[in-house]
Amino acid sequence: MKAVCLENPNLVETQREENKAFEPSTSWGQQSSPIEKFTVQNNTSIKQRWEVGLKTMESQAQQVNLLSAELEDAILRLKAIADSVDLSSRYLTPRQTQRKRVSICEYPSTNIPTVQQKSNGRFIVVSRHIDIFKAEREARLIAQMLRRWNHKKRKIPRKES
Repeated sequence: MKAVCLENPNLVETQREENKAFEPSTSWGQQSSPIEKFTVQNNTSIKQRWEVGLKTMESQAQQVNLLSAELEDAILRLKAIADSVDLSSRYLTPRQTQRKRVSICEYPSTNIPTVQQKSNGRFIVVSRHIDIFKAEREARLIAQMLRRWNHKKRKIPRKES
């Protein structure tokens, strides 16, 4: 049975010829059909896009983490500057108002975003806490250790020869 298009009778024959080009080949020696080539090329293209996208995501995650580290460093520098300004303000204010002295900068809980990659490959944007007072705690701890060490050193009598 032959279908005929009333407007263009040759259109149906042209479509049949085009459809034959997309039929899979039956012999082993012949090349693969355009459909098979399209599928392989399309899958390769999708796989390449996926690999490029994944590498781009990894690169962007590294960029976010780099900016996060820079932001943390900038916040710690801000704290150091604020501490210096606070110290300077002690000498500028009268002694009676020093008891009511307030820091020029407040530090509520401070978090910055970072990107982590799970073992299954998924990326997660998380908040990481910045420990702004870590340096002060470490300095106090070291000072305590040195005081104890110095105190113990004084208790040991020296041998005179």
